[in-house]
Amino acid sequence: MMRRKRIYFFVNDFGLTGSETLLSQFISDLSKDNRYKIFIVTTSKKSKSELELTNDIVFKSFNKDFSFVERVLFKVGVNVFKYKLMKLFSGLPPDIAYLNTVNNAYLLPYISQFNLVKILHIHELLMGLNSLDKKDFSNMILLTDELVTCSDLVTNLYGDIYTKKINQINSVPSFKNFDLNGLLENDHLVGSQKYKIACAGTICYRKGFDRFLEIAEKLDADKFTLYWFGKFDESAYSEWVKLKLLLPKFQHVVIISLPSQVAYLHALSKCDLFLFTSREESMGMVLFDAMHAGLPIISLEENGSKLILDNGKGKLIGTNDIVNIQNIVLDTINTKSEKTKNSVSENNYQVEFAKFVQLFEKY
Repeated sequence: MMRRKRIYFFVNDFGLTGSETLLSQFISDLSKDNRYKIFIVTTSKKSKSELELTNDIVFKSFNKDFSFVERVLFKVGVNVFKYKLMKLFSGLPPDIAYLNTVNNAYLLPYISQFNLVKILHIHELLMGLNSLDKKDFSNMILLTDELVTCSDLVTNLYGDIYTKKINQINSVPSFKNFDLNGLLENDHLVGSQKYKIACAGTICYRKGFDRFLEIAEKLDADKFTLYWFGKFDESAYSEWVKLKLLLPKFQHVVIISLPSQVAYLHALSKCDLFLFTSREESMGMVLFDAMHAGLPIISLEENGSKLILDNGKGKLIGTNDIVNIQNIVLDTINTKSEKTKNSVSENNYQVEFAKFVQLFEKY
């Protein structure tokens, strides 16, 4: 009997970020293939995928922090990261290590000490490289066996400087398991009688939460409630936002962190418009969510949004339009187009998933 290939997926925390939503859907479907033994390695022991996966999948955790024993070993010259990885692999190293997002590129020199295939999935554009160490970037180029890119935009960044194989797997989600009908326990969280404006993502500078606040100041608090579906990170930016939200002028801004993708999509469907304030996106998967919910879309982001909001599916505006945002929002709601509804085909997801499977079939 042929041994099952061992694949270790190194992810972050399987939150509501687009990159991890997509990968969790892919892994969910791949877990039904008995040719593979799948391990999911998260940055926290509390992290888990909310999608149903087979019982055969093993969840583990791994992070950069050293325990007391590991700090002692480091001081006496032990390669601690290799030591940590050996413990993680429990004597059975992977055949394939799949690193999701550039945040995990720091692992490449340590994983390279094992005999395995190294694949890095890049979801970020250039802004995502700002906080990446130059050594980690060099390792992305030199130590990987393949790169996976999430869109034309990312492929174009690396196509002329990466000499090995690039596989473009477009970030197109699946909604086959998400039913927007019926009631959920979180329904009461989105119950305003005013116009309900939505955005989603981690509360950070790249996602443009400061733009969201700027727009909130321009929207009449008696007519609008602005919902942000996401969570704070550990940055000073998030602390700045928390203080801003205490001001009376932002009383109509509501932060909601939901327990699952299903709950998020259900809450999103109760809104009237999706207002995307991100500064830079390689694809912008939350726009697909808004389409699935049938919402009209206005986007300040012009990179990834253009890949999705074609043929009149949404409206692109500039920051200079914010001064007139209330009229733009009302006009968009009142002239809601059916073009956004059901724009995400399950067939598109199946095409991209087939590319994902082919990555592992050839090794």
